Amino acid sequence: MRPITALFIAVAIHAVCVLGAGDAGKPFASDEPIDLLSAPWTSFKANGDVDLDAIPLTVQKLQKWGVTTVWVNGAMSQWASLQLAERKAIVEAYLPALKEAGLYSIVQVGSQCLRDAMELARHAAEHGADSIAALPPFSPDKPKDMHSLVETLQQIASSVPPSTPFYYYHFPGMTGVDVTMFDLFSAAHARIPNLAGAKFVDSNRTDFIETRNMLGGKFHMWWAPEPKLQIMDTGCRSFVLAEGYYAPYLKDVISAYDKGGSAAAQPKQAVLDKLHTVIGSANRDVMDMVGVPMGAPRLPKEDITNQVYTTAFHQLHALGFFEKLGEQDASTEVLIS
Repeated sequence: MRPITALFIAVAIHAVCVLGAGDAGKPFASDEPIDLLSAPWTSFKANGDVDLDAIPLTVQKLQKWGVTTVWVNGAMSQWASLQLAERKAIVEAYLPALKEAGLYSIVQVGSQCLRDAMELARHAAEHGADSIAALPPFSPDKPKDMHSLVETLQQIASSVPPSTPFYYYHFPGMTGVDVTMFDLFSAAHARIPNLAGAKFVDSNRTDFIETRNMLGGKFHMWWAPEPKLQIMDTGCRSFVLAEGYYAPYLKDVISAYDKGGSAAAQPKQAVLDKLHTVIGSANRDVMDMVGVPMGAPRLPKEDITNQVYTTAFHQLHALGFFEKLGEQDASTEVLIS
């Protein structure tokens, strides 16, 4: 074989490995089941206490809308503004409700205090979490190199039984820990036997694909960035919704893509994009609109105004949003004070 031919084949093989076998404009024959991950907000009472009574209703809504995996105590839950005891109480309220609903549970235990993260990991496992996840401490100090990062994660992951999967919370925009998952998992998988994958909140498509394909597809990866359509040609069907009420709309995008490729899915993606624009800063408050009491967020996060709330509600109503969710009783009665 001539050297130039061998080089061409090598480049072609690498392109298939990195970009995936599918063409962005054509359907990818994926056998991966659809897995939609939601990271719920925390509800608060008028006095600022966590409203644990809202959790069973939250779970009912997520199940109804088609969510399959629930990420407990993530960034949207305001985990950094929650006391250790509050995080534990939230876990204890969520896990039985998720088990009854048949939804997979991932408890995010990351903390600025490594010992707290280890304690939260043990607590989650003791209360029956399907898996745990963590971001590393990042303020004021964060891991200075790959060795430090792996060592930090190993201490958290080893706090639970080896049979409990551990997922990495890859969110470099928040943590400043900007390493590729391919490099991290290459360095960590032997040290952390229960390393199972990552929630990927990063735009590095190549890293996502290479990590997803490494070691025979060992790691489960959820893709977060919008639009989701950009990654479907790889066969990925595991996505981070953040807000669970987007699930029926994302399912429409996936279904259209599987039937007719990106051209067929673009109109469905445009609908989803429109919803993101309309909802905007009212994303937490949509749960109030469908009957889940949210209360005001905990400071320093501030609430939206009544005008923003009512404008979003009426625009969503005009788009048929509540009917799509099966929430025809949605109203503007729950307004912010």
